[in-house]
Amino acid sequence: MRRLALLFSALALGACTAGPDYLRPENSAHAKVGRDFKETLPHAVSKEDMPGKWWHLYEDKTLDGLIEEALRNNTDLRIAAANIKRAEAYKAEIADRAKPQTELGGGVSYGQLSAEEHLIFGHALPSDFVYSLGGGLSYDLDLAGQIKRAIEAAKAESEASRAAYDAVRIGVVAEVSRSYLDVCAAGRELDLAEEMISVQDSLKSVNARLTASGRAAENTRQTYNAQLWRIRAALPVLQARRKQAAYRLAALMGSDIPPDVMGCHAVPELKAPVPVGDGRAFLERRPDVREAEAGLKAATARIGVAMADLYPHITLGISGGSTGLLKNIGDSDTYKYSIGPLISWEFPQRGTVEARIRAAEARDEAALALFDRTVLNALRDAEISLSAYGRDLDQNGDWQRAEAAQARLAADSIALQQRGRQSLTETLLARRNHLQAEQDVAASKARLAADQISLFAVLGGGW
Repeated sequence: MRRLALLFSALALGACTAGPDYLRPENSAHAKVGRDFKETLPHAVSKEDMPGKWWHLYEDKTLDGLIEEALRNNTDLRIAAANIKRAEAYKAEIADRAKPQTELGGGVSYGQLSAEEHLIFGHALPSDFVYSLGGGLSYDLDLAGQIKRAIEAAKAESEASRAAYDAVRIGVVAEVSRSYLDVCAAGRELDLAEEMISVQDSLKSVNARLTASGRAAENTRQTYNAQLWRIRAALPVLQARRKQAAYRLAALMGSDIPPDVMGCHAVPELKAPVPVGDGRAFLERRPDVREAEAGLKAATARIGVAMADLYPHITLGISGGSTGLLKNIGDSDTYKYSIGPLISWEFPQRGTVEARIRAAEARDEAALALFDRTVLNALRDAEISLSAYGRDLDQNGDWQRAEAAQARLAADSIALQQRGRQSLTETLLARRNHLQAEQDVAASKARLAADQISLFAVLGGGW
């Protein structure tokens, strides 16, 4: 008894809270992350912090409007917002357990009690209306901190739901941007393809005149025809790609395709290097990392919830009421009350409690592993995105230099033709080569735009 008294005193005076407090593990993958990325792209990225609304860097009002509308109407965001409300409601429910609990009850019934049940033989009890009124007030002292740990777990789960919302938001922003830029890229490539068809048509007409006059071989006509059909074959593919991107936009925004979207024929370009910040900042920003860490916090708190069952639970309570015949309601002999603490302890089932603790610790280990995996995957995604962006940027530079060279050749060809030193066919061929170079640049810009969107999303921008 003395030990029991000492235990109660220690719990009451020491404000004991069972289980470990959460601290980010020193040996976690997150703790080992440096500030610099391995992929360095000094000409393409800067170490400035990424702005929240990174899409404003494109300075395209149509894109801004599409994203704002999608953030208002997107169905995935509505689902994620509902999940936050559910988590907040659960947190409020748990927090309410730390407050005094009250209850009220009452009822009226008409009936007859069994006389023999009360050891009255040979005399039936009369039928009558019977009432019962009562209420109670109780307060859990939470000496082992079980409610406190449960509240910590609920708060962490609420944080996780908010991080999940941010992840959905980033995904929506990235998909809207990617779809819009795809519409624009397809529009640009369609323009070039149609101009290419026009040039090829001209070549075909010139060749027909030359063949008719005997100055060109007959089989060259088939060559030009084949080239024309091959160029035309690209049109349906580009048209389908453009429409598909537009339909993706409509679904993301929950509305019809905006008419001004289909008028885009040039991929918006960044006016400055991509601001990527440092390797640690993006981990703090990425919602999947925050969600995983919140899950680890919750799992750690639930160890304390399980461990608290090793200690007695003491609830202070007071209850009172009145029960009797309805016609006697309010009489002094119908009242009743009780005051006193209620102590419960799962001491005899200690093995059960210890099993629950081991299960909670196992869940905590799994949550730590998930946290580490999420961090490592985030680092992998960032390095891969930076690497892909760097390589595509280098390739784009080569395509642009090739396009510039073809542009000079086409201009020289026109000048030579005007001076009578070159044929119209040669000038048209030079123009066709230039258009092919422009198509290469347009396709390269589309890949660069996709790389940028992926990089912004991977680095956790957009929430």
